[in-house]
Amino acid sequence: ACHACQFLARDIIDCCLAAGASFAVCPCCPKDEQGRVQAAAQAMGVDFGAAMVLAEMGRLSVHCDVRLRTFDSAVSPMNRILLGRAGLATSTAEDVSSKREAASRLQSAYERAQRRRPQDVAPSEDRPSGRTGVTSAELQACKASKTLATDQKEYEEQLLRKSAAVASILRPLAGGEGRLAERLLSMDDGMEVRRSPVKHFRARTVVPLGDAREEGAEGLFRFVADPQGHLQLVATLAVDTLLPPIAASLPLLAELLSGESRALQAGLRCLKFHASLGGEPRQLVVCLIYGPDGEAPTEEALAVLREALHA
Repeated sequence: ACHACQFLARDIIDCCLAAGASFAVCPCCPKDEQGRVQAAAQAMGVDFGAAMVLAEMGRLSVHCDVRLRTFDSAVSPMNRILLGRAGLATSTAEDVSSKREAASRLQSAYERAQRRRPQDVAPSEDRPSGRTGVTSAELQACKASKTLATDQKEYEEQLLRKSAAVASILRPLAGGEGRLAERLLSMDDGMEVRRSPVKHFRARTVVPLGDAREEGAEGLFRFVADPQGHLQLVATLAVDTLLPPIAASLPLLAELLSGESRALQAGLRCLKFHASLGGEPRQLVVCLIYGPDGEAPTEEALAVLREALHA
């Protein structure tokens, strides 16, 4: 089957499995009745169509030897082919035995961990006299405290490494009239670092700018300029598959970059979006990526864009 819808593709595959026949199926429009795969794909910033293909491969892996092949996306963006060879299920007796041994080792390790007692927790004053060890609540509090301290330390170390990497990449642009100010390369002075919420999910989306007929053009979402230079969004998937902050900003950015912020369009290659799914307040970062022929936007032009997004 070529470009069979999600339900038809599954029906064809199930018929082949029942008949013991091999198959080659190229699914088209992804559909998820219960919405679980779509929600997971959205939370991780993964293409929904790709997530559905991977989920289908997982379902089929116990029935046959299933593989994935692709063809040139210039022919069609729905370019994934599921190949199944009948009678060659991947879960052999050797695989089952190996999984059982791994599960047994994991169980033994879990039991050893449960028998351990932390030695650095002082006895509680409200514990009955003569009793040793720690209460369950104290043990959990100890673990949570250690985990939080470790996570915070690792997070700060990551920020330092990332900030140093950013400074290294941008350093050739520093110095000289009209170039990047040296102070912007230092976390202690001008580099603005926005910390993520303690618990949150993020999603990323890239929206390039280009001609609708441009050869080799990629992306599920693109901004395309009409003859008058006004940007329009071209999408191969529904915009509501994006996180709400990103979806809401796309038409606004198309309008701004076509109007009062049109100067920002010169040399602009793409926009990269980073948005949080959980946590409050919701966060959205929009990065403007310019090519070598572009000029760095002025602070005034960026301020207009920033204020419009905040509104």
